[in-house]
Amino acid sequence: ELYEGRAGIRETLAALALLGAVYMLSQVMNGVVNCFGTVYNRTVTKEADKAVFQKCQRLSPEEYEKTGRLDEIDKAVNGAKSAVSLGMTLLDAVFFYGAYFLIVGGYLTRMNAALGWCVAAIFLPCLFSKFLQGHVFGKAEDAAAPYRRKSEYYERCLTEPSYLKETRLLGVNDVFEARFRQAEEKLGGLRWKAGLEKFRYDMAGNLVNILGYGVILYLLFVSVMTGEISIGAYSAVLASINRVQSFMEELIFELLEYASGSLASVDNFYAFLDEKQTERTERLSELPSVHLERVSYRYPMAEREAVKDVSLDVKAGQIVAVVGENGSGKTTLCRLISGSYEPTKGEVTCGGKKASALDGTGISAVFQNFCRYQMTLSENIGISCGERKADRSEDKAGQTADQMEALDRKVELSLEAELSLEAGLSLEVGLSLDDGRFPEGLDTMLGRYFDGTELSGGEWQRVAIARGAARPSLLIVMDEPTSAIDPFEESALYHMFRKTAEGKTAFLVTHRLGMARIADRIIVMKDGQILQDGTHDELIVVKGEYKRMYEAQSAWYR
Repeated sequence: ELYEGRAGIRETLAALALLGAVYMLSQVMNGVVNCFGTVYNRTVTKEADKAVFQKCQRLSPEEYEKTGRLDEIDKAVNGAKSAVSLGMTLLDAVFFYGAYFLIVGGYLTRMNAALGWCVAAIFLPCLFSKFLQGHVFGKAEDAAAPYRRKSEYYERCLTEPSYLKETRLLGVNDVFEARFRQAEEKLGGLRWKAGLEKFRYDMAGNLVNILGYGVILYLLFVSVMTGEISIGAYSAVLASINRVQSFMEELIFELLEYASGSLASVDNFYAFLDEKQTERTERLSELPSVHLERVSYRYPMAEREAVKDVSLDVKAGQIVAVVGENGSGKTTLCRLISGSYEPTKGEVTCGGKKASALDGTGISAVFQNFCRYQMTLSENIGISCGERKADRSEDKAGQTADQMEALDRKVELSLEAELSLEAGLSLEVGLSLDDGRFPEGLDTMLGRYFDGTELSGGEWQRVAIARGAARPSLLIVMDEPTSAIDPFEESALYHMFRKTAEGKTAFLVTHRLGMARIADRIIVMKDGQILQDGTHDELIVVKGEYKRMYEAQSAWYR
């Protein structure tokens, strides 16, 4: 009646009031979205990232030896960033644009059934083309993941301090620049190919859109000329059609454009999270003995076995040194014993439980390739403790002075108990809190990333040793724990390792045979197999690999 000019004052005012209410509601909702949208986006993105991190933590360490798995993780991380935005986009598409099209489509159908069907005929083919584009981008994402990882790695080699000193000194920047460009060119080629296919689908969608719009205008013209609708109704319908056209272009060529490009990434994100993983539920409950029964292990894509047909029995509480040349299988053997890797043949048990089923509780390690956490000294050491004893930067929040002092004392006492702190909190690993290197004591930030104190390689390794020793454990693996420490100072650490290993089943991987003498038992490995097994005194009198290595090292000190 409004369009025909037959509505009364009451109907007109009611229509205006409804229009005003809808307008006010839209402004309020826009304000809510602008105010809370960013906060919501960040919160949900954080949860999506957290889900990926937790999934990665549940993966077996050997999964990271597989290139394909690394590509899947990269795609999942990339998809986590798009998941929230895609969700918001689809909500907009359904509840805003979809609702609008249904209302306007219903109105047009009331006036002329053909008009409503024309709107659907325009929209659905364009929507289908966007889903086809999603498939195109999915294939492109699968192909792009390895090149993107290469590009990111070469970029780190050119920009990160840990690489920069060496690459600049050796003059190899141009090598990494060339490889970075090659990876980017591959990525660009994949994007170009996907873009061409997208362009073809877009052109088909645009053609359908234009034809549909032309048909609608023709039907409106015919309806006016035949008297089916008035000029007022024609104007209202034309305005609605123009708005529908504008919204449709916005939906299809902006929102759905983004959605089709992100859909594959988000699908990778959910596929990664939905993968079934074998849960590690076993725990060490007592000092474990270790048993290996004809164990072999081959790394993914490797041609030969790193460990071959190894059988071994270690009594609970024994300290075992594992020695041998590079590539003899020492580190791999210890990874099998700690449950990090699952043998390809045979079985490894710790305390009567399958090693690969252990959840890590009661197991500690000191790695040759240790981490340099950009955190405080206290956090660097205490991060390995199950109760996070040394995470004081968070624990202090909201605490009173007395509570903070008590917390500090608790941390210091826990560190003293685990690390045998000397007077003045001087660590037996060779780090003194009184020599000026740590101006804030345990709260001194380490590393330059957050403007902290940078340590030498040997000092960082001492921190790593302290971290491994601080973790409550029944089984400890120490893999070349003194590789970065001065040999003159190394002897001072021998008794500390012996003390750290007391009351535990311990494995010590080392090239330095002098350090192996602290062990109750020495295993000599070569080509993935155990050649000799015994004490230092037993092995040194036998003409074999151990005596040859010992004499070769001793010759340098004569």
